Parts: sequence; structure tokens; C-alpha cells
Amino acid sequence: MPAPLRRTKNTRIFKIAGFSLAGAAVAASLLWMFIARPEITPGSREKTIVAAEKTTLTLSDGSMVCLSPGSRLSYPEVFDEQHRTVRLDGQAFFKVSKRPHQPFTVVSGTLLTEVLGTAFTIAAFPDRDKITVALVEGRVNVRGGHGQQHMLQPGMELVLDKNKEQVQVRPIGINDNITGWMSRELVFNDITLSEAAEQLQAVYGVHLVFENQRAANCRIWGKFSDRPLPEVLETIKLAGVAYQLKGKDSIYISAKK
Repeated sequence: MPAPLRRTKNTRIFKIAGFSLAGAAVAASLLWMFIARPEITPGSREKTIVAAEKTTLTLSDGSMVCLSPGSRLSYPEVFDEQHRTVRLDGQAFFKVSKRPHQPFTVVSGTLLTEVLGTAFTIAAFPDRDKITVALVEGRVNVRGGHGQQHMLQPGMELVLDKNKEQVQVRPIGINDNITGWMSRELVFNDITLSEAAEQLQAVYGVHLVFENQRAANCRIWGKFSDRPLPEVLETIKLAGVAYQLKGKDSIYISAKK
């Protein structure tokens, strides 16, 4: 009969260390869940607005929020004296009232954007692969799902790839018309249709579906100021594509043969 295995002191140490590491990982996960999902002000009524078209709100602290079509904002009727927390699904422009002792936090997907007083946009649609935070003025601190922190300066944009869980901080490009949707302005400066789709979806609340990659890669130029969607689509056809409306808000685009 083989001799029974004896547990050594080292074995017990490794097991204890393993339990400690596992406990630390669980604690870190619970801590992030707590931080990433801060509660709306306790004791106050929470309101949720779903914007069928561009909608501008003034919150109880005087902060202004402009929502793009199809976006959802949850917020308390009255903020407490210490925190200002809202939740966003979709795209919005924030002009936050300056209150140094009352931080303003936007929860959007797995990102937390924290400010004291500034102007910025967030695009965080649940059905899209990326979340973006673009800073117009002031400073914001953006925290991600793994605890990373990124302090943005004016003219900078943070992009989170939800599939790859990668964050990129970059200057806002010439084709990044981050506030054009507020005035229904479209600027296509030699960009692909797939890139232009984000502007179209933000301005008109529609969903573009490309039936082939050739259509998505077509390049277009143009500028439109508060023009109806059919006029814009007819102009886009000149790039060599065809489109078909399906339902209320879906547009299927294919390359012409």
C-alpha cells in the first residue's frame, strides 16, 4: 500500500494564499460593482426620459442636458447636497453647473464620467460596439470597468471598445462632428458611409444596415444644415448606393451593381 500523502506546511501556505487572492478578486469585483452603479439620490423620485426627438432638459441643479433621438436619461427630481448622479443610454450633451463640493457623475454602460462643472458629450448606445466621451470645455475624469482612470482635456475624446475592452484617448478629429446633431448639422469630409452612419443615427434617430461591405466602404463628401432625411439620402445615393426603408426607423443600404 502506498504511504498516505502528508500535507506540508508549504501546501497549507499556498492554499491560504490562494484563498486570499480569490477573496481579494471577489472584493475588488464587488467594490467596482458598487462604484460603477452609484445609487440615484436616496429618497427622491427618479425620472426617466426617452427622447423621441432631440430633447433639452434642465436638471434641479441648473445643469442642462440635450438628448439625441432614441436616448434615455434617468435622474432624480432633486439632487442631494453631496452627489449628482444620472444614467444615460444613448447620446447626450451635458453643460454641468459648477459646484465644487457636489460632483456630477454620468453612468453610461461600464464607464463613469465624473465632473464638477464642464461641457462634454457621451455616446453610449447599448446596441453599439463603442462608448465615447468627448470633452468640449473643462475637465472630466472617466473610469472604466477595470478601474482605469483617464483625465480628459478639452479637445480630447475617450473611446471604449466594448468587445475588446480596450480604451483609446485621442484628439477629436476633423470628421468628429460631436455636437452637430444638436443643430441637425451633418459634415461628411471624405468619410465612409459606415462612419457617416453614426451622424445620421444621432440626428434622425434611424438605424442604418449595410447589406454588403462595399456599401459601407463608399466614401462621401457633403454638408447639410437642418435638412430632411429623404433629401440627405437622395444625395448619398450619388456615392453609388441604393437604400430602402424598412419599418419606421431602419434603412438598408446596398452598393449598386
